[in-house]
Order: sequence, then structure tokens, then C-alpha cells
Amino acid sequence: MPQDLMNGQSNNAGKSISLNLDALGDAVNDQPSFASNDEKPFLKEEVEAEIIGTDFRLMSQLSSNQSDPSKKYFNTVFAIETRFTCTIVNENGETETKEFVSRDNYSGLRYFPKFDENGNVMRMADGTPVLDRFWNGDTSAFGRLLAIVQSYDSTVRSYADFFAFFNRPGLKCKILTEEVNYQGQKKAKQFIQSFI
Repeated sequence: MPQDLMNGQSNNAGKSISLNLDALGDAVNDQPSFASNDEKPFLKEEVEAEIIGTDFRLMSQLSSNQSDPSKKYFNTVFAIETRFTCTIVNENGETETKEFVSRDNYSGLRYFPKFDENGNVMRMADGTPVLDRFWNGDTSAFGRLLAIVQSYDSTVRSYADFFAFFNRPGLKCKILTEEVNYQGQKKAKQFIQSFI
């Protein structure tokens, strides 16, 4: 849970925060996955949903910045699980109201680790990389979500604030289906449009 990751104060409002990734344990090496399109109805209009869980994952392989290959980072994925009810047309052509749970990934937050004098990633005693700084692109899924959170709650000024925001019990939002390309395949994603 993000609440376990927060480790004190941010510096550089909205752009940098120290996180304690000890809370991830072995999960730091897990690969995130998209739920299949079969599990997700295509929402053409916004639907009210409740956030029932979040998860933060750090990918285990270093990536290189395209404009400067010497700048290495770990990709991260912030996953949000929502529960919502909507009316669908079933296989018999009849309408029915059904409850769904959707797990959707918000990528685009880059984790830049600290490097030692030999160019190796510095690690804590448990092997977790030491964080130097975060960066997110404004047009990434994570960047878009951060902007939506900040427009709803102007006190969210750092990544610590962002993760704390999602720890509110009973947090409600409006979602809408967006199609995204993931590894050459189109996937349905229930993207948060606003908070209520």
C-alpha cells in the first residue's frame, strides 16, 4: 500500500519524494498485468466508482532515457482497483445491471536510482534500489492522474501527498473507458476522470 511507502517529507513540490520501498518486499520484482478486455465493460459515459485498492510496483530492469542513454531509471506502475456498477447488454441481448471490479495501471512515473562511483545502482541492505528522484511526464497516464488529483485537492503538492490521497477510505471517482496500446495490443482501461 502506498501508505507503507511514505517516508517523511518531500523536497521540490510535486517532483521529488523519498519513499521507503522496504514495504514492497519481493513484490518489487513483480510484473504488472492488465486485466483482460473480457472483464471490462466499455464505458461510453462516466460511471461512479469506489477505489477499493492501490498498488505501487517498481520494475526490476533499468531503462535508458532516449535523449540521453546515460540517464537510467526504473519504470513504475501505480495500479488502482475500482468497484462500480453499470448496465450492460448480455449475450442474450438483454440488459442487466452488474457489479465490476477493474484493476488499471497508471504508468509514466520514473524512479531514478542513485549510482555509486562505479556506475552501479546503490541498494539498501534488502537489495531495494536507493531513490535519487522521481520524474513523471505530463502526458503519461500517471502524469494525467496526478493533475486530476491536484485539481480536486490543491493540498497535494508532492508524491507523498499523492500516495496519501489514495489512502482515504471510501474515495469515490468517475471513470470512463479509454483504449490504450500495450505491447502491440489494444486494451480497455477504466481511467479516472474526476473525484467526487
